[in-house]
Parts: sequence; structure tokens; C-alpha cells
Amino acid sequence: MMRKSIKGVFAVLLVATILLAACTPAAETPQATKAPEQPVEPTAVPAFSWENVDPSGQNIIFWHQHSKARETALLEIVDEFNKTNEWGITVSAEYQGSYGDIFNKMLGVLNSPEAPDIVVAYQNQAATYQLSDALFDMNQLLDSPKWGLSKEDQADFFPGFFTQDVFPNFGNARLGFPPNRSMEVLYYNMDWLKELGYDAPPTTPDEFKEMACKAVKQPFSKATVEGAKGYELSIDASRWASWTFAFGGDIYDYDAAKFTYNSEASNKALSFISDLFKSGCATQVTEAYGDQTDFGNGSLLFSVGSSSGLPFYGQAVDEGANFEWSVAAIPHTTADPVMNVYGASVSIPVTTPERELAAWLFIKYYTTPEVQAKWATVSQYFPVRASVVDGLTEIFNTVPGYKTAFDMLKYGHFEPPVPGYDFVRNAVSEAMAAIVDGADVKTTLEDLNTNANEQLAEQMSQTSAPPPPPPTPVPTEVTYVTCGTADKPCVITFVPSGETGKITTAGQGIADWMGAETGLVYQIEVGTSFAASIEAMGAGKAQIGFLNTFSVLLADAKYGIDPALATVRKLAVNELSPDKDLVGTMQPYYRGQFITQSDSGIKSIADLKGKTFCFVDPNSTSGYIVPNIIMKANGIDAEAGDVTATFAGSHPNVGVAVYKGDCDAGVTFIDIRKDEAAKLYETYPDIMEKVVVFYTTDPIPNDGIQFVPNFDPTLRAQIVAAFLKLSEDEAGKQLLKDLYNINGLVEIEPTFYDKFMQTMVDAGVDPATLVK
Repeated sequence: MMRKSIKGVFAVLLVATILLAACTPAAETPQATKAPEQPVEPTAVPAFSWENVDPSGQNIIFWHQHSKARETALLEIVDEFNKTNEWGITVSAEYQGSYGDIFNKMLGVLNSPEAPDIVVAYQNQAATYQLSDALFDMNQLLDSPKWGLSKEDQADFFPGFFTQDVFPNFGNARLGFPPNRSMEVLYYNMDWLKELGYDAPPTTPDEFKEMACKAVKQPFSKATVEGAKGYELSIDASRWASWTFAFGGDIYDYDAAKFTYNSEASNKALSFISDLFKSGCATQVTEAYGDQTDFGNGSLLFSVGSSSGLPFYGQAVDEGANFEWSVAAIPHTTADPVMNVYGASVSIPVTTPERELAAWLFIKYYTTPEVQAKWATVSQYFPVRASVVDGLTEIFNTVPGYKTAFDMLKYGHFEPPVPGYDFVRNAVSEAMAAIVDGADVKTTLEDLNTNANEQLAEQMSQTSAPPPPPPTPVPTEVTYVTCGTADKPCVITFVPSGETGKITTAGQGIADWMGAETGLVYQIEVGTSFAASIEAMGAGKAQIGFLNTFSVLLADAKYGIDPALATVRKLAVNELSPDKDLVGTMQPYYRGQFITQSDSGIKSIADLKGKTFCFVDPNSTSGYIVPNIIMKANGIDAEAGDVTATFAGSHPNVGVAVYKGDCDAGVTFIDIRKDEAAKLYETYPDIMEKVVVFYTTDPIPNDGIQFVPNFDPTLRAQIVAAFLKLSEDEAGKQLLKDLYNINGLVEIEPTFYDKFMQTMVDAGVDPATLVK
């Protein structure tokens, strides 16, 4: 690697300098007894650390292949990053043509100043680049405390996609990062199938041939052009792989580390294609995206292509014959479909640490859930993060075929991520074209297989590492949780953070209101403890929860629950609050405060040692849990006896105890001294002068409403919308006020609690110890 070479040269120059200094003759001076020479110690070279790299002000070039609406969306994402990133990094996204165009350009600029900072690359292309040691290993930054992704974020990526860019034959280097994925699917004209006498697309090759051949003889009634085609084949190596998968085979043997284009499955698949052409039921695509055009004008019944073509097929149909259409699995001989899943990742060419880090920070932004949701909606690629799925309701409902294709990801299989596959793909296309023109299938496959393995051997000879293992399977099937019927009501669990009777009454009122609004059946339960509500959701006994902050953290850590809404309350401030300008506004967070008498001499947390101290309750977030963490971080361990601690039972009781001097100091929410419910200022008019604040906590996220994992996205959206409407309704507002003194609800991102959770982790706190 270039960086290693520079360090090596520096070391050589350093040693050479020392040797030259030692060999230079000294001036002749009279000497008495000669003192022993002191050894010359070289200056230590600081160890390299990514934590010390500064990416500020870097200009980053991103080579991509996107056009039209996708390019517009990408440029918007880039522009937003450029405007908001804290380091002043500027990314320039440059269109460079097709994947093949970019691959050829990259081969000419590897390890040169002309190389971009980010480039789209399929896994096999990245492997080819790495034969020249030309790509940055993103594992160096992935787990960085300062720059990396948390374990929770990493776990949010679908495993099959997340591991696809890790290369065992290059020391498990992560040579790419996935922003999206696609899949080969069968596009079909449903209206035409109905005219032909079929009520569903084909599931087997025999059915496919029957329908395709029948279509040639019976053109579509709504077609806008003359003629009829059953199937139009685009000559492409991925199409070859897709048909081979459908016939129960593969194009690569991962155990033997060789291509298998001459396998029985490939023979059957290509013989099937050859027969379609000989029977006059299939033709070849003769111009770029000609199959999309023919499909749209109603002259083509079937097409096989990438799911990324969904918007383009849709546009072609809308501008053409305007018929009902969708997608399905490629007809197969296997029990279940075997779908060819693929997608280019983004790689970082080797440059400088500053540019590499800046490139990584953009990629990290590009793959955040928020950006992923936008990118999936516009591009109609599949997202790579599980948390994004719940936000795809609109595209599921409005884009024909998208949900059908998404649900088939569970059947996914990958093409081999081996060096040189791009060159092999060219040979595959030539062989496919020859077979379509009538060449002998078996002979062509044998010649192709020999050629492919010779190219593979030549490429693999440039690395001594073992060949890649079989790819990790794509996401397993997701079965959505549903509820809302009399037999299976939606159970809402409420944590017992107040009087059970009061919570039950308000909770039932909310359930009744929601039932009338949504038409769903709801049932409530009030947990016997905070932990009981968590376990009810974990066991699937409750589908919706009103959990407090720490219960959310634990439920997420244990069961991966889905935070959907946060409560908002009027923000109170004190003399030390950093957000005084927001006083009285509705916010999804609050703060705690440390208080003492004005003449106590206590000015900091450290001054609490040896004092009497009032907490609220062991389950109170601002009255015990967070303050206890803060005290420990400042060297005061209440549990070890650094203070004489007592639980006053309520926030007002702490305020009174400090006012009367029963406790030297204490903690409450902001600001118990002027809280309209407690009204301490009426009983103790001088409380604002006598009791002062000496420390204010960071924001504490509010409680909220959560769903169990894999809750049906459409149902979730319906229920969330109803809860938001409840918070605007006068009767609903009162119910929320009676429940937990809630002033309103706001929709939140899945990451809403992440920063607070990280604070707990950094403090060495296990949420399980905080939930009773």
C-alpha cells in the first residue's frame, strides 16, 4: 500500500541521517580523557491513529452511473450533505456512464491522482481493483469510536448485504459498502395473460413457453404497435446466471473455486432458451432497453430484467398501452424460486487518510436510515437496512411489483464476487449470442467454461489468499405481525408509572377512541411492573407499548422494538438551562437539575462528598437514574456511601427537603420550584431565592409509543396516524393528559433514543438494571 511505502522511506531516511551524522569527522581539538559517546536515539514516530485524522475541507469526487430522476435524487443527497456536514467536506457527484464504462476508466487510473475518491463497483470489479492494492479497507473505520458505526447500526443492515463486500481472499478487507440492491425478476402483462386464458403468471419453464408461444399467435388487443413477441432476451451474463439458478444450478462452485458454465443446470437452461428461439416464441433485444419499449407498447408479453427497472417499465406502460402489469419470480424447476440478487456498492480508492476519511463520512451519511428511505423511494432500489422497511408503505402501495419483488428477497442468491468476472461476463455474452444464433449448446458451454476458468486462474494467481467462500444468504422471510380483529385485538401495554386505576381509565379511553378512528379492535393492559410491559411485547402478548425511556432502551436491546412516537410536554427551564429560549414550547425531551440551599457552599457535584442527598425514587429517570450516572462520572458513588442518600418519594418532596435543610442537596426535574402542579411557591414563597440550581443534566428523551418488531407497515402507518390525530383532538388531549401528563405526540426516527443509549453504554450502565 502507498501509505506503508511512505513510512518505509521515512524510516530509511531517518536511519541514513543518523549514520551520516555519526560518520562526519569532528574538528581537531585538544582532548583530555575522552568521555564515552552517548548513543544517538532516533526521534520516535507517532503511531498512526484514525482518531487524529482531520477530514475538514476535503473535496471529494464520486463517480456514479445514475441518470434522470436517480441522478437528481443523488445530487440532492450530496447537496444536503455538503450543506450540513460539520467538517466542511464538499462532495462532487460525477456521472461517468455505465458500470462497464466506469470499470474501464478505473483500470486506467488505479493508484494515480486521477482516481476518484468514491466509485460505484460490483463486488467482482472491486476484487479486480484490489489485485493492484488500489482500494481502501473500510474495516479500518467501521468500528472506530469516533468515526464508525455503532453495533446497533451495523446490525440494522441486512446480513447478506452487509457481508457481501467483505473479501476473504483479501484478508477479509471490506472493499465496498452497500447503498442499495436489486434483483432479476419476470415482468409480465397481466391483461394480455387474461386474454390468453390465464389468471396468473407462469411458475415453471413449461408454463412460460406455453404462454409465450401462445402470445405470438394472439397479439394483445390494447397494443399500440403491430406484432407480438412472447419473450425478448437481452444478452447478458446476469440473465444467464438467473436462468441457471432457476433450473437449480449455479455458475460457480465455491468448494472447487471454479466456474461451472458446463453444468447440467446450465445445459438445461440454455437449451430451454435455444428452444424458445427455434420455436419462434422468443426474440433478441436489438437496442438498449428495447424490451422496456416493446413491453410498454403491448407487443411483448414477458421480459426478464432488474427490479431497478420498475420505474422505467412503469413509465413505458403509462406512455404506451396502459395495461395492468406486475413482476414475478423467474419460472423455475426448483421447489422455491432462486432469485439473482445483485447491486453495485461504493468503494473508496486509496488516496490520503484525510480524503479516505472524508469519503467514508459521506458513505456513512448516504446509508443512514433517513437517506436510505429517500433513496429507496426515488430510485426504487431495495434498501439495505431493516429499519427503513417500515417507511416503505407508500412505495409498497403505489409502485406495481415493488412489494412483490421485495418479498422475494428471501430466495436470493448471488453471482460470484471473484476477480476477473467482468472479463468472463464478456465471454458469457458472446456464448449466449452464439447459442441464440443456433450454435450447439453443449460445445459452446464447454468452450465457455474452459475460457472462464483460464481467466479466473490468471486473476487468482495474483493473490495467494484462498478463494471466497459461498456468499451469506440474503434476508430470511419477514412475516409481518398483524392485529385488530376480535379474535386478535391489538393489545396496548402501559407501564405503571402512576396510579394503576388512573392509567387504566385513561388507557381504556384511548383504546376506545382509537377503535372508533381506525375500525380496529384494541385491548389494554397495565403492567404489574415496567419489566412486565417489556416482556409482554417481547413475548408478542402486546403489540403496542407506552414505555418509559429506560424501558424503551431495554426492550430495544432485548427484542428490537420499533419506537414510533415520542411524547411532548411543555419545556421548563432554570437559570442554568442552555435552552432558555425554548421555554414553554412542546419538546420531546426534558432535563433534570441538582439543587441545594443558596448558602450551602455546594457549587459542583464533587462538593457533594460526605453530604446528605435526596433522590426521588429508584425508578425515576431524572430523579435517580441519570443523576446517579452523572455523580459516578464525577467521582461520587452514592451506592458506595460517598453521600448519605435517601429517597424522598416524589419530586416535590425533594424540593421541600432541600428547602427545609433535611437534605444538603437533591435532584428533581426542571423546575420543581415553580412547577404549576406542585405549587411549592405558594407554600414556600421564597423558594426561588433559598433553593438554587448548581447543575443541569443533558437532554433526556421522553417516553413514547412503540411497536413490536416486524409490525405490518401498512397497519403501523394507520395506527400512527390515528395516534397523532388523537393528540390533536380535544378529548384525546385530555386522555393523554390524564394518562401520563402528556401534552402531545410527535413521530420520531428509529434513531431517536440512540444518543442517549450510547451515553448509558459509555457510562457502563446496563438498562436491565434500571427497569423494575
